[in-house]
Amino acid sequence: MTEASVADRSGLVATRGKRPGQRSALREIASFEVRYHLRQPLFYICTTIFFLLTFGAITTDSVQIGGAIGNVNRNAPFVIMQIGLVMSVIGVFVTTAFVANAVHRDFEHRTWSLFFTSPIRKFDYLMGRFAGSSAVAFLVFLGVIAAIMIVVAFAAYMIWRSTLDDVDEPAAVTVAVPEAAPQQPKQQQP
Repeated sequence: MTEASVADRSGLVATRGKRPGQRSALREIASFEVRYHLRQPLFYICTTIFFLLTFGAITTDSVQIGGAIGNVNRNAPFVIMQIGLVMSVIGVFVTTAFVANAVHRDFEHRTWSLFFTSPIRKFDYLMGRFAGSSAVAFLVFLGVIAAIMIVVAFAAYMIWRSTLDDVDEPAAVTVAVPEAAPQQPKQQQP
């Protein structure tokens, strides 16, 4: 069995001289990285933490990201930008964790010699790992965007809010809650 036939069966073929319908090594490695990280609990833990932090920061005063917002609407562009900026800084560490794990994993499982001696170009290998890990880090950050969209869309229905005065709602979503009429004391008849 030749080295070329082993590489052909695995799908990891150098991009030069590939047959029609065959995926490039970069795409194959990147899709492997995405599938690997989507099976790990770290992805779901990070996404949940990002979602809950953002959701809590927008819906309550108990959670503050980037400082207090004061007398500014919670869905103001400045507040959304400020929360997105702070979560992006935190997201740098998450991205580093995913990308560093991608290359370190080969040395941990002792598969580095297989990758470095196969007909895969160095560019395809490194960029495939980086692209796959970066895509997963982007998916984690979608938790922030999802939380912002959910809060803005369903602000009128969040019953734990004491007032909805600081949320600009579209007219179609406005909910009017009637207040109870004050009770008049009954007068005694003589």
